[in-house]
Amino acid sequence: MDVITATPVLSPAAKGAAGSMLGDIFAPMFPVELVEKDFSYALAAAGSDKKAPTVTAAHGVFAEAMRNGDGQDNLTGIVRLYRR
Repeated sequence: MDVITATPVLSPAAKGAAGSMLGDIFAPMFPVELVEKDFSYALAAAGSDKKAPTVTAAHGVFAEAMRNGDGQDNLTGIVRLYRR
């Protein structure tokens, strides 16, 4: 993460998200459950999972976080899925 956060193309928001993940700070600013809901809307608008494969994959990650009880955490809380 140190290398990625040092690059000039990293946005301030992404840098903050990285700090949140590394520091285990998951206070809800934009919770997992809202991101998952928004991905559901995007997939419904696309009409098919095959028309939006990247959104489908991201939705799956956030849906898994919801199943693991992380829905109230900030969207950066999905990092827990990869630590388990």
